[in-house]
Amino acid sequence: MMRWAIGDIHGMASNLRALVAKISGLEKVLPDGKVGRLIFTGDYIDRGPEVKQTIDFIMGLGFETVLLAGNHEDMMLRAFHGGPDCLMWRQVWLENGGVETLRSFTGAAGLKSGELAASAAAFTIEKKYRDFFEGLGLVHEEKIGGVNFVFAHAGFAPGSEVSDFVKQGSGKRLNDHISGGAIDDETLWNRKKSPEKFGDYVVVHGHTIVYMMPISGNYDGRSGTPYIRFENTRPAFEYVGNGKVVWNGGASFDRMISIDIDTGAFLETLGHPGFLCAIGISDEGVGKGVIQLLRATKNGEVFHEEIRLVR
Repeated sequence: MMRWAIGDIHGMASNLRALVAKISGLEKVLPDGKVGRLIFTGDYIDRGPEVKQTIDFIMGLGFETVLLAGNHEDMMLRAFHGGPDCLMWRQVWLENGGVETLRSFTGAAGLKSGELAASAAAFTIEKKYRDFFEGLGLVHEEKIGGVNFVFAHAGFAPGSEVSDFVKQGSGKRLNDHISGGAIDDETLWNRKKSPEKFGDYVVVHGHTIVYMMPISGNYDGRSGTPYIRFENTRPAFEYVGNGKVVWNGGASFDRMISIDIDTGAFLETLGHPGFLCAIGISDEGVGKGVIQLLRATKNGEVFHEEIRLVR
């Protein structure tokens, strides 16, 4: 049974539709391709042109889903909730892509950022969408092939006790966090990357676009391939043809720290390379050291590769 983790969408509904269609098709192609669930790591909104279409598509999916919050949903709900910091959060959110979200939901195409921030009426959306955002989860744990995977939007800072975050965040929603700090902001906003494993956990996250990571060797961060961090080793990254990508020289799940799956989907709207990425993990795949990789463009093109971990 395959679990697919999907990175930061940022209003790129066309990429998402193509990605899910490919996942559906692989059910019949891969021996372990049956879809167990889709795990979204947050940041569905802002920056891209199809925010409402993205949410409508997700709400209509026929697969089992785990829907986690990102920092952009955190900003949006804080802008919507009112309170003493409301105006500040409105401006912060609008300056970080919120304008595209409000335009998508309200059709307020002619309003500029400053005008929107001053208009309380602009910060209203249909209840079903508000419920969707308020109900987003914070952290998700799942054992796959004997490995404990934890999914959270921004991952965790060095030295964090991931087990504590799992306990704190279990069953909690974004609205709980905004109302009373259900879990540390780290899971939504962290940028620091750990050089060491978090105990027995492998962390899957988005938030930091791969090309912003400290890349070394022959790894090309603009390739749309997720960035995998290992403890006490720096395996070489290589395309070997026939739809295969190899991390060679000490790469294994027991040394794996984290997988960053934010490959900058919205960058295509700015004229730069960008992909919406999904990784597929199964019990059988973990046993063989294999991760399935999908990368989708806004034109509906989807690339399927296999990541092989070689000690």
